[in-house]
Amino acid sequence: MKKYLFVSLWAFFVLFTFNGCEENIEIVDSDQIPQENIFQHYTASYNEENGECTISADFRVDNLTGKYVKLVSPSSISVNHHEMTRILGEYVSLQEQNKCPNQVVFKYVNNNKKSFTNKISIRSIQIAAQTLLFSKEATTYIPFSGKSLSENESIICLLWPVGSSMDNDPIELETSVVNKQIVIYPEYLEEITKGNYQGSFVRQSIDLQIKGLERGGIAESSYTTKLKQITIK
Repeated sequence: MKKYLFVSLWAFFVLFTFNGCEENIEIVDSDQIPQENIFQHYTASYNEENGECTISADFRVDNLTGKYVKLVSPSSISVNHHEMTRILGEYVSLQEQNKCPNQVVFKYVNNNKKSFTNKISIRSIQIAAQTLLFSKEATTYIPFSGKSLSENESIICLLWPVGSSMDNDPIELETSVVNKQIVIYPEYLEEITKGNYQGSFVRQSIDLQIKGLERGGIAESSYTTKLKQITIK
């Protein structure tokens, strides 16, 4: 029997602990606004460490900071041919644990019954080394395997000091990419204390070329590697 993971434990927490909190979120029904004013926002991510695939969609008035839009019939949103479930302002989906889809296909139908299909690719990145040394004195080169980065992609490194809780916000480290190597220049480490860390690399993309009406939207994807043991000297 297949095991399913509901986007994240946070989703259950919100659903059962904050039942009724929707009253505190500014939401407008999709049939109450001009359809061209609806902004689409899609995300798809995979975390290699815990095997969690997270897929979500939300709709806003005008832009990413506008009021949430609740889709009402005949408007709808599905992903990979499965209807998405709404939790507060966002729509989420059920995904198999330990499986990263190569492509995520969102199909949005507005209240004028116009259909828009947008696709997100989650591109993997593999780093063979389990332990890494970053130098404040010399440039560090880290080879990786996977497809070459496109113009709208980047790689960042997230760091947690050894002994600290992984629930804490990580230190975000900028990187550069040259061919199939992650490059960390000494100046990227200037504000980071020497020591031992746990860290993941995140391949991320942002696409503003969304199929839709005037307001368009944004699609984001990310692939996070397993944790590495990292020393900064």
